[in-house]
Amino acid sequence: MLISAADAALLTAYNLHLKGLEMGKPLNRARASEKSIKRLATRQRLDGRFMEDYITELLALGWVAFWSGEVWGFQRCKPVNGWTNVNSKRAIDAVRTDGLSVALARARKALGLSDDLDFDIDDEKENDE
Repeated sequence: MLISAADAALLTAYNLHLKGLEMGKPLNRARASEKSIKRLATRQRLDGRFMEDYITELLALGWVAFWSGEVWGFQRCKPVNGWTNVNSKRAIDAVRTDGLSVALARARKALGLSDDLDFDIDDEKENDE
């Protein structure tokens, strides 16, 4: 029997709650295999509208769900409110100062997505102006 996304989300939140009780403290974050979520959701595949609804329902229950590429991650929303706030100012300032292509090149390099810039930053900066 297939269950709704709302029911799957409720069971997931309950499962996270039970794990916290088992550990003797509130659970703020956890991970689960795709197989576990499929079993809980009574689905052979996790995709499409079902997952959109599942994630939305979990959010309403106080949990953020995300696919990390290997497992599903769950983060309780409440602790997130105490995290450092990041706005867009730094990136916007970089684009305004250096131009979009240079800012993107620097971003790729800073994030380890490129070992070397494909062009001379100073030449590209002049082209953006």
